[in-house]
Amino acid sequence: MRPPASTEPPTVAAVQRLCQRVRSAGSPNAAARGPLVTEYRRLATALDVAPEDVPTGRDLQHAVVGLLRAAAAAEAAAAATPAARLRRAGMRRRPA
Repeated sequence: MRPPASTEPPTVAAVQRLCQRVRSAGSPNAAARGPLVTEYRRLATALDVAPEDVPTGRDLQHAVVGLLRAAAAAEAAAAATPAARLRRAGMRRRPA
């Protein structure tokens, strides 16, 4: 069953669940399982990451790790305040 579509990017927890499913899916040298590849592509598209070609389970594991990094970066960016983003960029807010 597919979760309802959302305008927000997937959470780190959602990608971590996929990571666990991919790790426990069987031999890393075997062909990647279709439902896991479909879920990977759905999450990658939602995170604006170009999906990689994943012919084997090992390739899927590597691709999902990259997706986890992208999800963590998206969550960190969403959690940051506008003032904090300006400070990290080396800009200061002008006094009112």
